[in-house]
Amino acid sequence: QGAQGRWSDLPERIQMRVQRWGGSVIEQKGFEDDVSILMLAPRPGVLDQSDVVDADRQVPELVFRLQEIQNSQPVSVPAKAGKSIVIVDDSRSFLRIFEAMLHSWGYTVHAAKNGHEALTLIEKHQPDFVLTDWDMPGMSGIELCEQVRAQKQNAYTYIIMITGYASRDDLLNSLRVGADDFMTKPVNPGELKVRLKTAERIADLHMGLERRHTELSQLYEALQRDMREVSRIQRALLPKSKQEPWPFAIQTIYQPQGYVCGKQMGLLETQANEHGFFMLNMAGQDTATALQTMALARWFSMARATRVLFPVEETSSKIRRYLASPEQVLAQLSSISPSLKDEPPQFDLLYGLINLDQGTLLVAGIGEWSMVMAQPGLAPAFLGMQGEHGQAPGVGQVIYQGVIAPGSRLYFYPRECAHTLGVPHSQVWQQSVLLDDTQGYVLTREFSRLLDSGRKEDSTGGDLCLLGIQWRESFEVQRLDLSSAQVSELVDEFVQTGLTLQDEFSSHEQAFKLGEFLNYTAFSAVADTVNIGVLSRAVRTFVEELAYTEEVCYNTDLVVSEALTNVMLHGFKDKRPEPVRLTVLAFQHGVGVLIEDWGSRIPAHVLGKMHHEHSFQDDLSLGDLPEGGMGLAFMRMVSQRFVYQASQNQQGNRLLLLL
Repeated sequence: QGAQGRWSDLPERIQMRVQRWGGSVIEQKGFEDDVSILMLAPRPGVLDQSDVVDADRQVPELVFRLQEIQNSQPVSVPAKAGKSIVIVDDSRSFLRIFEAMLHSWGYTVHAAKNGHEALTLIEKHQPDFVLTDWDMPGMSGIELCEQVRAQKQNAYTYIIMITGYASRDDLLNSLRVGADDFMTKPVNPGELKVRLKTAERIADLHMGLERRHTELSQLYEALQRDMREVSRIQRALLPKSKQEPWPFAIQTIYQPQGYVCGKQMGLLETQANEHGFFMLNMAGQDTATALQTMALARWFSMARATRVLFPVEETSSKIRRYLASPEQVLAQLSSISPSLKDEPPQFDLLYGLINLDQGTLLVAGIGEWSMVMAQPGLAPAFLGMQGEHGQAPGVGQVIYQGVIAPGSRLYFYPRECAHTLGVPHSQVWQQSVLLDDTQGYVLTREFSRLLDSGRKEDSTGGDLCLLGIQWRESFEVQRLDLSSAQVSELVDEFVQTGLTLQDEFSSHEQAFKLGEFLNYTAFSAVADTVNIGVLSRAVRTFVEELAYTEEVCYNTDLVVSEALTNVMLHGFKDKRPEPVRLTVLAFQHGVGVLIEDWGSRIPAHVLGKMHHEHSFQDDLSLGDLPEGGMGLAFMRMVSQRFVYQASQNQQGNRLLLLL
């Protein structure tokens, strides 16, 4: 309009009008193509005076209405220091006016002529607000808004879209692409200031939320770290899986729904070849519950708890433990915590004792537990599963006590885990989990099938906890048929041994003449508790059928039993056993026993102790003998000749006895 000459005196007229109203001009810039004037508003109430009438209605509205300047006066809220704005418009006059005005309001202003410059400024300065025109050459305000929202920014940028035309679709479109507010030209400064103030509040709220979110994220991460550490410790307390089924295999399933849970299990050695085990179940999935469970698990792993769960028989000369009844355990649990004195424990407990030599199993539980026992050749037994859910807390029962067969697999788990494990009833165990074979790593394969069953089963979710034990594989006794040459060679060896006057420990005054060879029996078998009994009975039957005296029959039975027991306990103490070869030859005047194994040698200090001249006195306390010496002493006392030969490579023993 200035170029047309009609309003060439417009700046002077505006200045006169402002001064008449009590205001003043603080800045004016070039007037070549555009007009740029920044004015301070008049004193409040001036425009309300009756003698002040706007006679110059023909004065055009350049950017904002002069009449509305008065309305902005009451809203005089200074901007907070440090707030920054990027203004974008292709009009230099708009940029100049608003840059000066926003500066006067305390903002840090960055001006851009187009969207590309604006993107550079926004990326560089990370402003709090963006004030952008809708229609610009090159990149429109809509496109600019989309680009800003696509950028990754440290803080939220509040965008106000400005346009000279504002339809409903324009408003919706600007909001759709990410604009926060919408204003139409000519812009009312008072309204702009109010909207900026509102934007500040929103930005402050957003920053506060971001700060809170960051704090909560840090707190959450700290809690996550703590829970992960608790989970790591909780898992470290679990029994270590052992797939080798000798002397027993053990595997566990422990999968909390979250990081931790109130379930724990443990294994402890009460004495040689005897182990106790326990499982705990406490309601809850938080850290406090997990810590309480770990504290209980630690207590149950201590010697004091072992005496509570598995007391020692005072009447026995040997250390024999038995399973305390649930009532006895409940009565002594109050010593753990004073809070347990007046109320039943708020956790379920399962505890058991397995003797690896005898194959005895004792299991009891307090609360709701399930036990599955699969013995070779027998139908699976499902114990502890009867009764209704929700029984009173602290109720206990003996679940099982008896002998288990070699190769037996045992599964223990809280009853509440049945559906989560995918085994809600016994049919699933029989049809999908338990196998028929009795050899090798059966437990491992059944665990795989159990996990597959759990994944296929539709469950409501929850913690998984299961303890699996396999008491070694089952070994069959094999009868051996010796060739004539082998029998003849053994006969010669036994006869020569009888004629010898010196054996491993003693000198003899006369030879032991065996007489005519009658018969033989030979076996190959792993020396375990079951096979030792089978072999000793077979040998006794063999000698009884040949009409030997009761003393010879008894001593032969004793020698075979003690020799095989020594092999079981010491020859293969720390490794998987190999079959032992047992050969018994019957002669007219005596019996010869030969035991050959590939286990560890009899320790030299044991043989050294037995070489002592008083080792076989009747008044000798056999308990003073070294480990393994007691059985050897019995064999020496009842035999006429005792010949022990060890292989040179530290593996293998050959024990020859004459009775």
